[in-house]
Amino acid sequence: MDAPEPDSDVVENLIYEWNAAPERDYTSFPAAGLHDYTLSAVNETQHWSTLSASERLAFLESLAMIGCSSAELGRVDAERDEYQQQLELAKKLGESPIDLDIRVCLGSHASALHGLLTFASLAGRRVSACLMTKDLEGLVPVTPDRVEQWCTAVDAIACQTHHLDMRRGVVLPVVSTLEDSYIYHCILAVGTVGMDWIVLEDVGRSVPPWTEYRTERLISFLANTRQRHPVIEWKGSNRYGLGVAVSLGALAAEIDRVHGTVLGIGPPGSHVPSDQLVLNIALEQGRESALEQLVPMCEFLAQCINWRIPVNYPLLGQDAFRTASGVHAAAIIKAMQREQQALADRVYSSIPAGVFGKKQVIELGPLSGMATVRYWLSTRGIAAEPELSQHLLAVAKRARRVLSEEEVYEAIAWFKRFKATISS
Repeated sequence: MDAPEPDSDVVENLIYEWNAAPERDYTSFPAAGLHDYTLSAVNETQHWSTLSASERLAFLESLAMIGCSSAELGRVDAERDEYQQQLELAKKLGESPIDLDIRVCLGSHASALHGLLTFASLAGRRVSACLMTKDLEGLVPVTPDRVEQWCTAVDAIACQTHHLDMRRGVVLPVVSTLEDSYIYHCILAVGTVGMDWIVLEDVGRSVPPWTEYRTERLISFLANTRQRHPVIEWKGSNRYGLGVAVSLGALAAEIDRVHGTVLGIGPPGSHVPSDQLVLNIALEQGRESALEQLVPMCEFLAQCINWRIPVNYPLLGQDAFRTASGVHAAAIIKAMQREQQALADRVYSSIPAGVFGKKQVIELGPLSGMATVRYWLSTRGIAAEPELSQHLLAVAKRARRVLSEEEVYEAIAWFKRFKATISS
């Protein structure tokens, strides 16, 4: 028997890369183009109390390992319930060498400014302050004077501690009911007071065609004002299921950074899942090694806050690498029999399971064939006798869904009892 070909040669010869579109150069995505605000979203969904300071720190360390450059912790307002828990995290951050820029949301009132001072002093590191425009009491339009007042207050806080190397940014809501001229006015108004970064937030009130079109127009406008804004960021919405696509489009259009939360945690449909952004960017760049911590990190967070991962969720769901279809299973089985694991991972999956410590799972269902049955039995050390195989195939064909492991074993046990009765 001929020796199997090397995995890399087989994949290169048999798998065509359809994603290599000339008009989209995803390989140029910067590794620092991701901002995660999961902990801020967790806080708003009432799960914060279930996370200890050590668990939050472990999560932040995982974010740094998968390529995120910054993370948002939420508000550090001294009048909010979670304030003491935020201070506990600040102490942990002060003891950690984690390479991650930390942001906190900050209002313009005194308790918020005091909370920032205390947090930054305990953390002993640079902390970025993020101004939400709604904290300017809904002022329309956003004026340089009000933003400058906020910046002056933040700078005063920075002067009170040698630990605080303050950077400032603002989040501007972008909705379809606003004229382009107003949005541009807001951007220019904020730019005149020397913000370090500006976040354009799609608050989810726009219809899908508008979202992609408006995003491209905004980014095009910003390209002409780059000298005023060192960093421009996009905080998308996933209410129409286009969050990942629009965010990737924003990166391809050379926006500096995109935002998201792990597993899309937050109000239903609101946030872009940052794990899917990381997955797409890393695969396009060929940085599969950067994804080794992605699955453990997501599963760790889900367990900590009791978040149920849908069975059909990409990469992490129970069905992510599972098939019972005869033609799919047959192709995967042939690759495995040739000892070509890389090919088995890619022949019917755009995401290689092995990179994430997972494997292709072949089960039995109405669409399964005899090859699938025999493979299922052989991988569990059960002799694939013709009569047993025929029985299991018949059971699978009668089913209206994929059979569970327990159901298949029950069918095997019934067949053995039946055979024993006939023999006696």
